[in-house]
Amino acid sequence: MKVEKICIVGGGTSGWLTAAALVQRVPNIKVTLVESDTVPTIGVGESTLEQFRTFLDFIGISDEDWMAECDATYKTSIGFDNFFYSDKTVHYPFGPVELGDKQNGFDDIFALSCFHDEFSHPLSFQKYYNDMTTVAESNKLFDRIIKHTAYHLDATKFGNWLRDRICVGRIEHIIADVKPVLNTRGIECLTTPSGVIEADLYIDCTGFKSLLLERSLGVEFNEFDNLINNRAVVARVDYKNKEEELKNYTNCYGLSSGWVWTTPLWSRMGKGYVYSDKFLTPTEAEREFKDHIGEEVECRHITFRHGIHEKAWHKNVLAIGLSYGFLEPLESTGLLTTHEVIKHLIAVLTRRGGIIGSVDRDSLNQVCKGVLTGMSGFVAAHYYCSSRNNTPYWKYVTEEKEYEVSDFFLQGGWKTIFTGLPYIAFGAQVLPLGYDREEMRKDLIDRYGPAIKKDMNVKKSRWINRYKNLCEFLEKQPTTIEYLQSTIYK
Repeated sequence: MKVEKICIVGGGTSGWLTAAALVQRVPNIKVTLVESDTVPTIGVGESTLEQFRTFLDFIGISDEDWMAECDATYKTSIGFDNFFYSDKTVHYPFGPVELGDKQNGFDDIFALSCFHDEFSHPLSFQKYYNDMTTVAESNKLFDRIIKHTAYHLDATKFGNWLRDRICVGRIEHIIADVKPVLNTRGIECLTTPSGVIEADLYIDCTGFKSLLLERSLGVEFNEFDNLINNRAVVARVDYKNKEEELKNYTNCYGLSSGWVWTTPLWSRMGKGYVYSDKFLTPTEAEREFKDHIGEEVECRHITFRHGIHEKAWHKNVLAIGLSYGFLEPLESTGLLTTHEVIKHLIAVLTRRGGIIGSVDRDSLNQVCKGVLTGMSGFVAAHYYCSSRNNTPYWKYVTEEKEYEVSDFFLQGGWKTIFTGLPYIAFGAQVLPLGYDREEMRKDLIDRYGPAIKKDMNVKKSRWINRYKNLCEFLEKQPTTIEYLQSTIYK
């Protein structure tokens, strides 16, 4: 089929981000967005990954365009407190690993860990291998690293900004409830109280409801076996001491039956307790959440399901965002299911002049399924790597539940780097089965001769000096608040 008209069903961040991308990248296609004024958006996703910055670049949006209107701040890392240890923060920092020193690399850290105790500490990998860890812990920002950051943002404000600043006057916007009319090719049309909407391709952005893909076309939803959290209690929290609380990273703090996120926006914080209803009731979760925050706040309760539909694209319907799939809030993957599918859709629409065939649809399905399935394993690793077993929840996820373990943890698999897995694994002291410090040291000496010891001493000094120089440099840089005030919130 040739796609000349697209109808997006549902607004929110997914709907308006899809519309914005289409008008920016394929302006020859007519776009209609229809949304109900009786269906609230989830509006929880306030933390993103580094890929989100790449996507905004892809559709021509700069930080100065939108951040100040969307309460946004920069994000350098994801920190985990009381998740693996009670007194240490494990970071998954962003940015390229060669940010500070292109001469050294992944192999150096392993080799150094065999010869020097400083590099065998479980948190040495995050400390030395990526400068962003130290940037996060110092809570400083400077120009050179901004291109490697992600964002904290008010998702509702961002969706409205896309609607009003990018899409207004360039798409048809209809406020109405819709009823799909089906035919053999999928959706024939959508009926509304005021008329009929017809399109070549219908995009489902109706969230967990999945009105078109699941409810209308019956595409099956498959849960992820490796995840168990399915509820969250969330709140907006005011700063008590903004200078200290506005961090440049998302914090994840382990509680009795899950974890609490803290996303520092410019004017407030977003917080939420993610848990499994197998271990807590909503009342119990809200009480523990408030006790953790230390104040009575107005809370909302959200129920979600983890998993993906069998297909993202079936017949003439493509699901984007929550209507296709969801993991859980850990690792900020919520918007990932939106912008990554949009990027693949844009590629399909532009490579053959809008002509869509089975190869386009099926390849998009395969790629999107692989991305979310792989990410589910990454998220699950945070739980099975933890050594916590002090509550029924943590005992279950760390000792009793069975997982399909990544090759990373198998002998010889330590060079297989999938996203941030090394930071999580090494921080949790889960080294690959093939890692034996004494054996590796002997192997290195046999392979390179006694001179390897001198080489490791030189490299030790180089890494330590790098870290020292970075710390001295950061002392002179502006705090996160100061940097945002001088660049975004002038």
